[in-house]
Amino acid sequence: MKNRGRWTVGVTHLIEPPFEPENQAFDGEANFVHFPSRDENKFSPTVLPDLDAFLVWTPSISEVTISRLTKCQIIVRYGVGYDKIDLQGLEGAGIAFSNNPEYGPEDVADTAMGMILALQRRLMQHDALAKSYSDTWQENHLTPMLHSPSTTVGIIGLGRIGTSVARRLAPFGYKVVAYDPYVSNGMFRALQVERIASLTELIERADV
Repeated sequence: MKNRGRWTVGVTHLIEPPFEPENQAFDGEANFVHFPSRDENKFSPTVLPDLDAFLVWTPSISEVTISRLTKCQIIVRYGVGYDKIDLQGLEGAGIAFSNNPEYGPEDVADTAMGMILALQRRLMQHDALAKSYSDTWQENHLTPMLHSPSTTVGIIGLGRIGTSVARRLAPFGYKVVAYDPYVSNGMFRALQVERIASLTELIERADV
């Protein structure tokens, strides 16, 4: 980086100054420009042509922005998904793209597991009810409730997050089924997950 001079790097909505991790990643050899709006139509058209790189969180990146990135070498998504990024447009403009596939799969799986258990045990409903009754919880117990070994959980996609969720479900005794046409049968067997042929069947089979 020192041989090419300082980078000018755009940073979008949800990431706020002073951009300390970003500055560390660029070894202090970058000037950062903040684009606080989640709407790409509000990006400064006079600043975009100066960017060497663009770090993107929530905004879409379409031809509206790409056409103005005349110096940009790469766009990097902070997260995993890139459905709002015009990859074909980037390729045509000669701009490289990278996402962050390792971003938070274990944290998302933890949250999913917590939500599954909360739904199964009707925790939110019990919490709301507990604020209004004057006797004990036994008299206000909600039924029916799902029992883990008799509950089927369906997972759409056995990628990093889906796999992490399946591994968390196993010790609880859930029956786990999943739909993913791109994953080998060996992966299903290793996770002890039943393969489902279609989304329709998954929805029909799953309790959660």
